[in-house]
Amino acid sequence: MNSVLFISRYGIQAASARYRVYFVEDILREKFSIKSKIITYKDLKRSFYTKKTLYLLSDVLFFHKTIPSNIELYVLKKIFKKKIVLSIDDLPRFDVSKISPDLIDIVLCGSDFLKSIFLNYGFNVYTWPSVPPLSFLKKRKWGYPPAILRVGWVGSTYLHKYIKILLPVIKKLSNDIQFYFITSEKNYRDVSESVDRIECVRFVEWSLKDEWRYFDNLDIVVMPLDESEGSKSKCGFKLLQGMYRGAVPIGYYTDANSKLIQDGYNGFLFKNENELYTSINFFLENKNKLKLFSERSYDIILRNKLYLENNVSELVSLLRG
Repeated sequence: MNSVLFISRYGIQAASARYRVYFVEDILREKFSIKSKIITYKDLKRSFYTKKTLYLLSDVLFFHKTIPSNIELYVLKKIFKKKIVLSIDDLPRFDVSKISPDLIDIVLCGSDFLKSIFLNYGFNVYTWPSVPPLSFLKKRKWGYPPAILRVGWVGSTYLHKYIKILLPVIKKLSNDIQFYFITSEKNYRDVSESVDRIECVRFVEWSLKDEWRYFDNLDIVVMPLDESEGSKSKCGFKLLQGMYRGAVPIGYYTDANSKLIQDGYNGFLFKNENELYTSINFFLENKNKLKLFSERSYDIILRNKLYLENNVSELVSLLRG
């Protein structure tokens, strides 16, 4: 296996593409000396000649959140003998039941919930969570406990779904916390009428260049979800980013989040509004515990090898196996 072509549904602006494609490609080239190239599926479809050339020159075709038709997969795998990999980190936007399992060598799922979906259809599946490179890991230097607790939600979409559980908690704690919604202006606009009147709320427009700085400025990062399949398929990446920079994670109870958070040890898991309130209020009453929980998250990341270099090493073993 000497070359990999990454075909991504999205470009580098999308977090899933950055950490499951672009940074992966960097490590493959630098650490393993494997030739690689990235192209979005949209660009690939524009030119049949480009598509055919790139396909033929690559040993492995790594599709991220997109997949060609069974006919195209058949040609690539059975005739051109390519190894086919599918990467997926949330509910697929295609019908899994219509893809032939024998035309895909490996499916890399961001969570065990996603893995169970593909296993039901007979695919060769591995849990391969979205994780950052080690270069982003930073042990926070805590000084005095903060006078005002800085709590934040970071995300690109679906804020309107989660505001119902967040809003009552923010209102109850509004005198003691500063709450940051870090998202796109359009996403925030959907809920602004509900939250703009709350004194403690601040909107921060997300940008790629400041992606990690946001977490540096939070004491707690929260991830409210629900019981939908879409929520269960999430891999907890924003919580992990917060942990990487010393913010204490408080996340809705899902299988993926429970792999990052040991409840009451390095953060808290919650299932309802009351448990979310109790979790944040714990740190209002015990601000000196923030440092301890933060350091425990740092240790969990290293102990469980929650970093991209380890993921890529596993990927290379799979591809060469």
